[in-house]
Amino acid sequence: MSTTLFLDLLAADIDAHPERLVPLDPALIQHALALTAGVEIDLDAPLSDEDE
Repeated sequence: MSTTLFLDLLAADIDAHPERLVPLDPALIQHALALTAGVEIDLDAPLSDEDE
């Protein structure tokens, strides 16, 4: 499924069922930040063939 199709599906579901949206738990955010601490990425770098 392409990214655009997925985002369209997600947007339609949010429009149809906004009550399903829940905020992220602050503990989950802190856990994700701890897991990615020190990780550097270049958003402008091309993906390798195996990442495609």
